[in-house]
Order: sequence, then C-alpha cells, then structure tokens
Amino acid sequence: MAHASTANVVIIIGALLFFCSLHIDAKEWNDVDNCGKCKYKCPRAPPHSDRTCKHGKCGFKCNRGWQDCDMVMTNGCETDVKTDLLNCGRCNNVCPEPPRDGLGGRGGRGGGVVGEASCVKGVCGLSCGSSTGLANCDGVFSNGCEQDIWFDAQNCGRCRRVCPVPQNAADANCNLGRCTFSCMAGFADCDGDARNGCEVDLNAVSGPGQCGSCTTAADCALLYPYVNCGISGSCINLLP
Repeated sequence: MAHASTANVVIIIGALLFFCSLHIDAKEWNDVDNCGKCKYKCPRAPPHSDRTCKHGKCGFKCNRGWQDCDMVMTNGCETDVKTDLLNCGRCNNVCPEPPRDGLGGRGGRGGGVVGEASCVKGVCGLSCGSSTGLANCDGVFSNGCEQDIWFDAQNCGRCRRVCPVPQNAADANCNLGRCTFSCMAGFADCDGDARNGCEVDLNAVSGPGQCGSCTTAADCALLYPYVNCGISGSCINLLP
C-alpha cells in the first residue's frame, strides 16, 4: 500500500516536471513563477511596476502613468509621467515655459511670468494659479494667461462667467472675481439679495417705498402717525 502511494506521488511529480519541461521547451516563457526553468520565480517587482517573464528572462513592466526614465532597475518606474514637468507623458518630454508679461501689466498687476508650465494627466499646459487673477481663457499657450478674471464682468472669477444685470440695475461689475452691480437712480438694494436686484423704489409716494433710502421710511413713521414720502424722498405728514 505504501509502495503504491509512493508510486503515485512519483508519477504526479514526474507529470508536473514533464509538462513544465514542455512549457519551457515550447518557449512559452511568460510565466513569472516558472521563468526560464521550472519553479524559478521572478523576484519581487521594483516600485510602480509588475513582474514579467519574457523569453525566459525576468523583468518588469511599469504601471500606468509611470515610466523608468533613468533606466535604473533597482528603483523601478520612478517617474510619474502624469505630472512631471521634465517627463510629461513620456520620458524626456520637457514642458516649455510660458511667455512673460502676457497681459502687459493691465489692472496694475502685471510684471513677471504670467502663468507657469504644468503637466496634467501627461499633457503639457499652462497653470495661471489661483492668486494671480488671470486665466488662459482663449486656450492659446503663446499669449499666456491673457484674461483678467478679477475685474472683467464677462469673465468674472473664471472664464466665460458673465455677471448678470438684475432688475433696476444700471450695470454689472466684477470686483475681485465676484459679481456686483450698481442700482439705477431712484432704486436701491435694501435686502442685500442680488437675485432680486434693486428691489426698492426710493421715490415711491406710497406702498413699500423706502422714502429716499433704505432706512428713511422707518424714521418717517417715528415723526408722524400717518406719513407718506415725497418725490424728493422727504417725509410728508398726511394729517392737517
């Protein structure tokens, strides 16, 4: 019985070795656990890579977004080509520096480099930064960050963000990247809600008018029990 068991084990091992030898002899040398010969396992892959076996030789394959730019095996795929300015998208692809003084000092904030080179998802581009108040709205690299987004009502805070002109407003403005507006004469924004614009008629002679300012109506009510507002915004006593 013991001899039969031993024989079975020998047969199994022999079969495994036979099939492994076929695998090697047929030159299908892509098994990282039997690379070049049976039971030879390729060593652990270096950083940012996976083990490979090609033609019976161990190697490694870089993970997506990483490359071996220095050709040193011990540090593996050391370069992040998704974000590296010197190796953007591929090894040795250097992102160019943007032009200088693209805005020509408009807005009193010019001078120096307008924008910085960037590498995003392996593509060279232009980064204008969040504190400059400038943006590359036309998508053209050669003129840098050409657009003022701090004070332009057509590009306020970001490209192509147009400031609306609410009701009874004279115009729309952009102040440090935030939309503002100026009321037409005789109107005021008393509730501070930009959505309804300049909602109060300061020259109203009756109704909810504020009689010259956002606070005068309350003052008129203190002066007279029955009060109205004059055209000039003055308090009028309705009693004789």
